Amino acid sequence: MDKEKIKAHLFTLPRWFAAPFFGCSLLMGAVLAGGLSANAWIALVGGLLIMAGGHSFNSFLDYSWTGLDKGEVGDRSAEKDYTGGQSIIALGIVSEREVLFNAIGWYVLALAPIIYLAINISWVLLPLAIAGMLVTFWYSWGKFIGLM
Repeated sequence: MDKEKIKAHLFTLPRWFAAPFFGCSLLMGAVLAGGLSANAWIALVGGLLIMAGGHSFNSFLDYSWTGLDKGEVGDRSAEKDYTGGQSIIALGIVSEREVLFNAIGWYVLALAPIIYLAINISWVLLPLAIAGMLVTFWYSWGKFIGLM
């Protein structure tokens, strides 16, 4: 695997630049609930892995489902300098299948801390985490509906 592909899988697709925004939200909730504990940090890891999967799925869905990122440069959604994920499939850096498996991989990794917390704290975390994973599909669907 070449360096560009590795960079795409580990950095471009998950869009780690957004981690402070997601992380602050997760940790503020923990503080409001009574303070930062080891479980809050475990939840942060789970939440950030869900974020990574969601961003990766967004790249996949915008190419494969909505078609926003297909076609010539002028026909695709506007490239955003801060992400680079819009054209990653169209440019041939990674394939649709690779992006799909990347997204699934982040979600599977997220299950480890989420299941740990569900077993040790509350099962309520499971439907919340699943809803967080599904938000990406609603987000892409909303863009698709907007195209009609």
